[in-house]
Amino acid sequence: MGNSFGYSNPFDQAAVSTKITQLQASLTAAPATIKGIQYLWDFYKELVLAWEEFLEAGHSLWYSCPTDPSLFPLHLMLGKAKTATAEEFYKYRHGFVQPPIFNEQKLLKETVAQRYRRLVLMIETFELELIQKPSPDKFPIKITPSKEKMGLLGQRSIPYYYNLKSKGTLGSWFSLEKTWKDPKPKNLWSADRDEVLSYDNQPDTPKPNGTFLESPLDYDLEDFPFLRIEGHLDQELEKSKDAILKMIKGFNLPIHLETLHLDAGGSWEYKNCGWHDLQEEYALHRFQLLGMVRDIQEIIHFLRELNKKYGEKEELFDKEVEEQVLKYFELFESWIAGLEECLENMDWQKFQDAYKKNTPGFTRFIADPAEISGQNSYP
Repeated sequence: MGNSFGYSNPFDQAAVSTKITQLQASLTAAPATIKGIQYLWDFYKELVLAWEEFLEAGHSLWYSCPTDPSLFPLHLMLGKAKTATAEEFYKYRHGFVQPPIFNEQKLLKETVAQRYRRLVLMIETFELELIQKPSPDKFPIKITPSKEKMGLLGQRSIPYYYNLKSKGTLGSWFSLEKTWKDPKPKNLWSADRDEVLSYDNQPDTPKPNGTFLESPLDYDLEDFPFLRIEGHLDQELEKSKDAILKMIKGFNLPIHLETLHLDAGGSWEYKNCGWHDLQEEYALHRFQLLGMVRDIQEIIHFLRELNKKYGEKEELFDKEVEEQVLKYFELFESWIAGLEECLENMDWQKFQDAYKKNTPGFTRFIADPAEISGQNSYP
């Protein structure tokens, strides 16, 4: 890995440290300055996954360091002299254990190095300006098949917010695209690397007889359960809808498109309690919360009756703690009361205000449940 970056720590170099500072600033930036917050969220998730895969490969390389002392007893068993099966022979034989780093595990070593290079390139080639100041005229809408949210990061298509052809400025290795997938045995002696499905590998003007990388929607998509829709950021609603619907119909894609406004602007497109799957999902969570409120009400009633029955001489529960618990429950109850039966009738401002009032109480309870419940107040 040292050879990849001139034997210097890439995270100490300006190209990476400056980008990290910009990314940190974006976390507290005004919402209006980040047009594609969903892409920023996805980027951080991908970065975490890339780091976990790097650690996993590194641990695999050094899995027996330090070695378990029990693997080397004082007496060495070589196996039974006469056995009927090979299984019986190896059952009584100590095997030879050697760390793979000393066993010329070249492919595993290359995997560790390449996953580290990918981690650095992901940070350096992330195009933050694309989600801060999107240019819809420069980015037509495209749909890219992917194996998203499952398996290794290298099995996914590359999102359009990366400059996948860039090699970065810190090394003279491969581009992000050719570092995206884990190396194969042939990559130990060949500089050839696979290209990856991505937004940038599809021409802006579709090719009628393009390759799988150029026109993936023309091919069998059974192995790709996820479709990345990109290029619609900051575009006019009707224009982007028409473009997506055209591709859905043209390629017979299993996508159902709905319009949903969550801000003060725009008008509701449907007045039938719904958006189909969104309404079903909303109804499920609403019923769960309403059921929780009912259960808490029953518990409070039970505890009050218990206090009346057995707390004649000395109350079982601290009065101050009881009032505090009831206060938080009333806030929670008012929040749930704002959940209308139909999603289209939701008063988002009322919902947000109630959520903000509840947040401090939830935070305190999670941080220190004893503070809310009262230590030693309950038997």
